Amino acid sequence: MRLVSRRFAAVLPAPNRWVTLVEWSNDGGQTWATATFVAGSVTESALSITRWRAEITLTGVEQGADGINEYSTRLRIHHGLPGELLAMGVYKVRSSSWTSDARHQVSIVATSFECYMEAARFITPRTFAAQRASTLVLTLLREVQPSAQLDWRLADDPTLPKISEPRDRWPLIDGTRDAISIARSVGARIYCGPGGEWIATPVPSLEDDAVWTAAPGQALLVHGESLSDEGVYNAVVANGQPTDGSKPFAPGVAQDLDPTSPTYVGLGVDAGGFGLRPLFYTSQLFTTTAQAARAAQGMLAPLLGLRQQVEFTSVHDPRLQPGDVGIVGTVKGDRRVILDEVTHDLTGGPTSAQTRTTATRYAGQVSTVGEVDGGE
Repeated sequence: MRLVSRRFAAVLPAPNRWVTLVEWSNDGGQTWATATFVAGSVTESALSITRWRAEITLTGVEQGADGINEYSTRLRIHHGLPGELLAMGVYKVRSSSWTSDARHQVSIVATSFECYMEAARFITPRTFAAQRASTLVLTLLREVQPSAQLDWRLADDPTLPKISEPRDRWPLIDGTRDAISIARSVGARIYCGPGGEWIATPVPSLEDDAVWTAAPGQALLVHGESLSDEGVYNAVVANGQPTDGSKPFAPGVAQDLDPTSPTYVGLGVDAGGFGLRPLFYTSQLFTTTAQAARAAQGMLAPLLGLRQQVEFTSVHDPRLQPGDVGIVGTVKGDRRVILDEVTHDLTGGPTSAQTRTTATRYAGQVSTVGEVDGGE
């Protein structure tokens, strides 16, 4: 949850005069001009490649080479109360359209800087010497964005082995769930922060402290729930694949060892259990079993939490962000959830969110591969 002043937090339940500042730049962010905000929203998501997406309408700005365009224009958005605005993303404009009437409004879709990294694929195969994970990440970012700054929020910064990548930059940095990425190898996510900085942070878990509450009649306006076993795994087996001739090592395993969990690995299908459903992941970036185990645990945490999804709409609250754990009060009782995606209406309308939750108490426990047991 974003940090705000006591004054800001105290007035959130009441109607407020919300302020949105939108600025644009065509020189890489060296200078900024202000546009007039008309309407729109920003979505911050842990589910998509680009962390931030803005869909907004502006006036007081031209479209084209000297105005808003899809080649050089960056946007930055701040939103909040008079005297206290929160950073709500820095973006590259992806598309725009305009009206020819007297209002002369420009409608824009923009996404955060992951789009630069995804597009900047390697022209020829690359090989990188053994080095610290944070060093390699910052090198890959600054090859595309020389001004990039990296906030490394992990306790460990392991030395990665010599690695080769034939084509893709962003999958090597973070990418999708199945990508052989630096982020996965250290049990982390890497993404563009609200001020345009890059952040490497541990994968959030439902065991993290709850930082917000949405209750009917107070903050919660409406909610819905859905259940599915799609994408649910109760064990992750992370294997190393050394490419430098080093000695092979045992894989790291994380699994759901909570007997009260509906996805407990120790209860077989004939005993009314979920059974064993492992996800296998192989990476040349692992150098030890301990590192592979940490990565497995980080990968397992969100997989356990996909059993039940809760969507809700609440009063406007720009503090909320993906990874926040909170309590949603429903007619079926309180639900402990973790935010995956949050959409903020910049005119001050309701905040909507997609979350996940589960009956599992733990984010998985690390074991050796021989302890994975799906028996009854």
